[in-house]
Amino acid sequence: MIGRKSRRKTEPARRRVRIEDLSTEVRARVALSGEAMAEYAKAMVASVPFPPIVVFEDGEALWLADGHHRVEAARCAGRKVVRAEVYAGGRREALLHACGANAAHGVRRTSADKRRTVTLMLSQGALTVDGGATAHLALATLSGASGQTARSPDAAQSTRASCARSASSYLRRIRR
Repeated sequence: MIGRKSRRKTEPARRRVRIEDLSTEVRARVALSGEAMAEYAKAMVASVPFPPIVVFEDGEALWLADGHHRVEAARCAGRKVVRAEVYAGGRREALLHACGANAAHGVRRTSADKRRTVTLMLSQGALTVDGGATAHLALATLSGASGQTARSPDAAQSTRASCARSASSYLRRIRR
């Protein structure tokens, strides 16, 4: 239709990206699993195919959103490039994507990872939480955390802090 923008999600560009060009600072996990990285690296050396990583590109950086274990394993296996799905977007889009990554696949997330995900989503304004059950359910669904984790006192406290404080003072409160 003329004059109407499509609401369909933009298809990613599929290409190889250099590992050294990736910005890996966006991560929803508390820590990476050395065991998983070693297992992935061994499989990569044996030429086992892995799914492409997910990257957001804003003209300034390639923000790694999903595939931190695969990237580190590829680096350990001596690889210089990895296959990627590259979407238009910046750091925030990469972070929000990372919050939903691994909810149903990949290395299982720990409870600490899920709490961090909820906190990150709140800090990015991904969801305005007014204390209602519907908001907690939506937050849990988007982050892959349980309703109890999204409803926890830590999440509620983080919500109040994100609304009441500047981003810099709020980020100091995130447990790592």
